[in-house]
Amino acid sequence: MNNTILAAIFLSQFFLVTVNASAVEKCRPNTPYYFSEFKPASWKIGNELNYEEVYKNFEYFEVIFNKSCDEITIKRYKKGVFDSSEKYKVDSDGSIQKTGDRQ
Repeated sequence: MNNTILAAIFLSQFFLVTVNASAVEKCRPNTPYYFSEFKPASWKIGNELNYEEVYKNFEYFEVIFNKSCDEITIKRYKKGVFDSSEKYKVDSDGSIQKTGDRQ
């Protein structure tokens, strides 16, 4: 019984640490993450969707980390066609700041 309780406590702590990990800690360079919306002020890597889930939307966003995981490129698609992209610097706390645009 005690082992079960200890295991449950350990797993709950592991889950909390995993959920609260910053974007940089979860970074997979050059791997696309897909989102149905993108709001820089509240963006978190943990709520990404798979390609099939977003492709059906009129608009969706693709996020790709660079090799050093300190910058992301956001590509916006409308009706499955590339529309625009923006670059953001990723801070150590996981927040992002816009660095450039491309059309």
